[in-house]
Amino acid sequence: MDIHKSDDIIIRISKQEYQNRKFIDVRQYYKDSEGEFQPTKKGVTFSPDLLQDVIKALNEIKVK
Repeated sequence: MDIHKSDDIIIRISKQEYQNRKFIDVRQYYKDSEGEFQPTKKGVTFSPDLLQDVIKALNEIKVK
């Protein structure tokens, strides 16, 4: 899932797997000179076991 922050920046939320371990990655991507989105170091990766806690925390701080 992509969230467009601007024309050149997106926040991508994805499920990944590395060395047979699953995780969730929330990362900022920028558009390169060829128009393709590339990942930045700005992001966070966590275990799917923490997903409900992350959702709860985001819901608690969301702007009303």
